Amino acid sequence: MTIIRQPSLFGIQELYDMEPTQKYEAIISAIDLDRIYHAINKKSRLGAPVELNYAGMIISFFIRYIERIPTIKDLIKRLNDDFIFKMNCGFLVSDSTPSEAAYSRLVTKLSESDILEKSFESVTLAAVTEGFIVDEVIAIDATHFEARDKASAKKEEKSETTPKKRGRKSKEEREQYLKDQAEKEANLPLYEKKIEAQLDVPLDILRAEVPIAPKWGVKKNADGKNEYWFGYKGHLAVGAPTCLREHSYKYDSFDPKYETLKYTRPKECSDCPLANEGICQKVYKIKITTDLRRYTAPARGSKAWKNIFKQRTAVERVNAYLKEFYQLNNVRYRTGKRAKVHFDMVALIYNASKLAADRIQAELIQQQQAA
Repeated sequence: MTIIRQPSLFGIQELYDMEPTQKYEAIISAIDLDRIYHAINKKSRLGAPVELNYAGMIISFFIRYIERIPTIKDLIKRLNDDFIFKMNCGFLVSDSTPSEAAYSRLVTKLSESDILEKSFESVTLAAVTEGFIVDEVIAIDATHFEARDKASAKKEEKSETTPKKRGRKSKEEREQYLKDQAEKEANLPLYEKKIEAQLDVPLDILRAEVPIAPKWGVKKNADGKNEYWFGYKGHLAVGAPTCLREHSYKYDSFDPKYETLKYTRPKECSDCPLANEGICQKVYKIKITTDLRRYTAPARGSKAWKNIFKQRTAVERVNAYLKEFYQLNNVRYRTGKRAKVHFDMVALIYNASKLAADRIQAELIQQQQAA
């Protein structure tokens, strides 16, 4: 899951309005380029010598997202046509412009290592250490972005099944059926199991087994109609502001010990002639583990829940921002491993930009206080 920062007074837009040299230096300085260079650089002196400027390639690969350059071909054209841009990307006068194949090999090396994830964690940790991440509420949501792969057209062959035996199963048959079902569920991949089975799994295992292959998905649009898409799902955690005002609930209470929501009869029941006939239930309790998506604490529909739901909209704003300005929905690679490089790059550049903006804002505040 990717943690995304929120805009501030001196925001990313002000950062992007700066001169290219200052802008690139501020954003790239938030990323440990030496660590990335060491991860993808040639480890042995044997073999053909490396003639490419890998440091310049890495910087230009980052700047492609900053300048919203849609393809590698467009990036190469910009490097050839704009001498100042090429210098700002870290290339020397004597360096030749890398080819598309060279950038493709760079993406392959990045996809075969976890260096982008580690760099992302370093940027986030730096923001925490410097006091820029102090959010008390984190809004979590998932967003989809389309894949460049084509959906598989293969149809599954239907195996011949024996007709089901009608009537109630015998005790032995039912025990065998339950045993087979339990074994089947135990052998399911982690992300195909129920949410309850994923709660106690360590984060390292969850991240290692995240499915990265593109799949079909469906989501209802604003008109209530289904929209189908083929691609990937990205999970984001966004810092959201908290509300200090307290509101009463529509439900009675939540028991954390038993994870139970308690509902009481509405006020209208006081005048109902059937209230004392034993037909209506005075107290209704349900465990949230019955359906974690449906039953929440505080209860869905309460004022407190609506308050938290408003904070969740911060994720939707960031989703749109990443897709529109950081090309999250512009995947130019096939296969899930290479598409993950695109997702990691978008998240890393966004957070590095936010950290750069926070640092500039902190410097401005110090200058104002000193004056």
